[in-house]
Amino acid sequence: RPIIFTATSIFLLPIFFVLRNYYIKKATRKMRTLNNLKVVGITGSFGKTTVKVFLSQILAKKFKVIHTPKNINTELGIAKFILQNDLSTYDIFIAEMGAYGRGEIEVMTKMTKPTVGILTTIIEQHLALFKKIENIQLAKFELLYSIPEQGTSIANIDNKYIKEFLPNVKSKIQTFGSAETNNPTCLIKEVIENEKGIIINFEINKENWQISAPLLGKHQAYNLASCVLAAISFGMSKDELIEACKTLKVPERTMRLMKYGSSILIDDSYNANPEGFIAALKSLDVFDKSYKKIIIARGMFELGDQTIQKHKEVGEEISKHSDKLILTTQKPGQLFEAGVDTNKTSIYYKIDSDELLKYLIKLKESKNVILLEHRLPEDVYEALLEDKELKDFQ
Repeated sequence: RPIIFTATSIFLLPIFFVLRNYYIKKATRKMRTLNNLKVVGITGSFGKTTVKVFLSQILAKKFKVIHTPKNINTELGIAKFILQNDLSTYDIFIAEMGAYGRGEIEVMTKMTKPTVGILTTIIEQHLALFKKIENIQLAKFELLYSIPEQGTSIANIDNKYIKEFLPNVKSKIQTFGSAETNNPTCLIKEVIENEKGIIINFEINKENWQISAPLLGKHQAYNLASCVLAAISFGMSKDELIEACKTLKVPERTMRLMKYGSSILIDDSYNANPEGFIAALKSLDVFDKSYKKIIIARGMFELGDQTIQKHKEVGEEISKHSDKLILTTQKPGQLFEAGVDTNKTSIYYKIDSDELLKYLIKLKESKNVILLEHRLPEDVYEALLEDKELKDFQ
């Protein structure tokens, strides 16, 4: 989130901070009057929005739940949301918390006072802003450090950057992961995936669970594990949770499975990071081999000095799971080329919007699985959504 200063912006900057602080203080005072409202904070390098949406749907089966909308995850955004909504009629408030620097999440936690915190994962994203991974760790852990001793901190124990800092958390710690050696509270034992969704075998506090959900991608097991632990902390039963997961819906532009003429389209265009991109690629393997697998991507951003290496690694995975890679930018898109095996995956550039849209329209005439990774040009995306042959799978 680069900041460009102009003479006008420099003049307005003090006014912005005055207004920002005014909204935050006013929202903080309002939150202090809501004694019966429970707050869940969610942060992480990625997966925040998905976990927020899933957890909201699950908890809504038993409680009145409200959550921050779409990509509202800054101090000012959360403050305005609190002030614009009557939270007194709800049992639980779920706040997504993003950060582009240290101290930002701390401000959000002081404002909302969460008693449950979820840390999804930490990766080398936004390194251009944070400079080093330790700063990302410290920023994300501001959420878990804020949880009171009687509260619950939920974290991905498989992630080395999280595991390193967990001993410093003072609240009750509930962990999830697939490595038995980490002894997680919620062990992901097995994930079975097909075109209809996933079946996850968990072991939670030494008890076996099986949860089915209409979701695409084995990586969703991690998102659901954190939600299950959070819901348990609010008193939901095993049967209630199993039933709630059967009807989950993904957030917009996040592994959304759609029918597109004779093709299948997976809209994962909300964001693109190396781990999420690779997880989406692996999900393509569940589709019949009669479908051509086509990736449409623009590249990944804010990776700092990891940019070249991470594009190469994702490029290698692209060749394992797809037939074509369509790039919508030269930079950083062309960096994938270092990893792509062109004997397995053809690379094409469709930088012009009209050309890209015509290509997409042509694809729906034959059997393809199209994965959208990171945002398309907005005019192309809007035209795609208006196409009557683009429909959600029922």
